[in-house]
Amino acid sequence: MAVKTALTMALVMAAGLVPPPAAALGAVPAVLALPGTKATLREDPADPLIVTSYTLGKPAYLRTYGNAEFTRKTAYSEITVAPGGAAAVAVPVRYSAGRDAAVLIDRRTGKATRIPTVKKPLVNGYPYWHRGGRLVVLTVQKKQAKSWVTTGFTLVDAATRKTRTVTVSGVDPAATFQWAPDGRHLVTRHGTGIRFYTTAGAVQRTLAETGRPTGGEEVFSPSGTRLTTWCPPRYREHVCLVDAASGRVAVRVPVKPEAVWGWWDDLHLLAVLARSGGYQVAVVDLKGQVVRNLATIPAAEWKKKLYLGYTRT
Repeated sequence: MAVKTALTMALVMAAGLVPPPAAALGAVPAVLALPGTKATLREDPADPLIVTSYTLGKPAYLRTYGNAEFTRKTAYSEITVAPGGAAAVAVPVRYSAGRDAAVLIDRRTGKATRIPTVKKPLVNGYPYWHRGGRLVVLTVQKKQAKSWVTTGFTLVDAATRKTRTVTVSGVDPAATFQWAPDGRHLVTRHGTGIRFYTTAGAVQRTLAETGRPTGGEEVFSPSGTRLTTWCPPRYREHVCLVDAASGRVAVRVPVKPEAVWGWWDDLHLLAVLARSGGYQVAVVDLKGQVVRNLATIPAAEWKKKLYLGYTRT
């Protein structure tokens, strides 16, 4: 048995996959209620991710740095916390002087710095941090008939406060940009697949028929070797893991979630699953088995589009 276990661990490490600490999956978590909702979290200090922000329709809530308190932020429609937790970026609900903005928040001091971005009638939203904790990308959109369509992206350097907006030719109208692990490329949906762009807006490569990226704060695994998609129609499964190097579907996960909110570690996903008339946020392994319940969401809250932002600590 010891030989078999050692061999399994060796194969896992050779593939660049890191299993979770035993405490992260086996400890008895504390229960935490979310203000303004009837949803509850189940957290343990050993967890690699914690909820640092959430939205319930328009209101955005931000967790106080270093504790379990959440504060409603009526001036912002979205808040996303950087890896490590020291900084956050928010999207304001209104223009100022005819411009949209990204608001950088120092979570330790509470200081907020508004950085103007695109001019009205353009808007920016869907902020994503690069895993290095310095760069932010926001998707730029404009109103077309009754829908918002994507025109490009805005890059924000949190250290220098400099921004750059890029208009992207031929972009998928429903695209939302997020970072590739290298910090030099962006990824988004393109048709029924995935497209990589340079930070100048040029197409770097396209992965066709892989399925579209799922949700969450980061679509790439912690090792950067795989990314999650909604499986293309040719597969019976709903969630696929795509090899980032080859563009091939490497794993099909037999689970049917309402949403996928990222990766727990290289061997587990964060998935929202229907359960007992409501929903749970669960750690799910690559065989589709629930390993742990992280949050309970009543059906009424889910209908109000409750979204939990998990940050890697």
